[in-house]
Amino acid sequence: MPIDMKPWLAIERRKVKNRRPIEGPVPSRLWRVVETWRDRGRPLWIARHAATGAADTGALFPGTRGGALSRTTFNKAWNRGMSRLGLPGLTPHTMRHVAATLYLAVHPGGYDVVAALLCDTVRSVENFYVRGEGRAAAELFASVVEELAPGLDLRGAR
Repeated sequence: MPIDMKPWLAIERRKVKNRRPIEGPVPSRLWRVVETWRDRGRPLWIARHAATGAADTGALFPGTRGGALSRTTFNKAWNRGMSRLGLPGLTPHTMRHVAATLYLAVHPGGYDVVAALLCDTVRSVENFYVRGEGRAAAELFASVVEELAPGLDLRGAR
């Protein structure tokens, strides 16, 4: 990518849970992850799956029958990876809530940013993360992280 260009993410609305398109710049540190996959991981994946039809189609995640990786194949790979990490049941959808919880732990009350991240309304985000199921999940998440890093206080001074 030329030095003066910034990576940009664009996901059309029909591929987003809330039917709102997602567009915006990709942060530099995340772009480095994408570049590492593109330059190192992707060629290895194509070579490993060549017998099932994987080829360099230009897709970031090439499928085994040409084009892009299917949702079914992605979910299988995701589930296998999460099981290997000891996190069975952690789905891509659940990662939306993990991202929101992490952001709110660092930026309490940042519901407007989370709403934009999740392509949701501020009211929905507040309803989920201020009370009920989302709040309980955030508390559980904070306690687990604090066990791993005892000096880290994700729930504010008590």
